Parts: sequence; structure tokens; C-alpha cells
Amino acid sequence: MSILTKSTYWISTGERALSTAAQAGVAAIGTDVVGILDLDGVAVLSLMGGAAVLSVLKSLAAIPITGSASLAGTEHVNPTKRELAENVRRSHGDA
Repeated sequence: MSILTKSTYWISTGERALSTAAQAGVAAIGTDVVGILDLDGVAVLSLMGGAAVLSVLKSLAAIPITGSASLAGTEHVNPTKRELAENVRRSHGDA
């Protein structure tokens, strides 16, 4: 089964894309180049859309390298039982 058919991969990829788009929007709004009332909404949305597309492309490019949406390779789409148990212990402060 390909990683592209797994919902967890697309959820992770979508979360990254949405986060990246939001960061790009905040960065565009937060610049001192124009006042908040003078912002071009279409340009900000275009910037956010472009950032989201680049994020998805990066997640797709990471598959052959790490087998996940993360270039760091720290995310596992199908964690093992041992990894799940470790995550539960960490979340309960039993590291």
C-alpha cells in the first residue's frame, strides 16, 4: 500500500499546508510596507495559496527520502506498537 493512499499522510500534509499558509498571511499582514487598511486581500490570499502549494510539494518530495511528510523523518505514518506505547508514556509524563 502506497503512503499516498493513507489518510494520516494527507492529514499531516494538510495540517502543514494550512499552518504554512496562515504563517504567510500573518507575515504579509504584519509587514510595515502598507497599513492594515491598505492591504490587497487578493494578493495576501495569493501569497497564502502559493505557500500552501509549496508546503504540499515539499511533503510529496519528502516521501522518497523519509517515507513520511516530514523531511526530518521524525514522523511515522504507521507507528509501531512500541512507538505508540512510548508516545502514551511521554504524554503521561512517564518518560
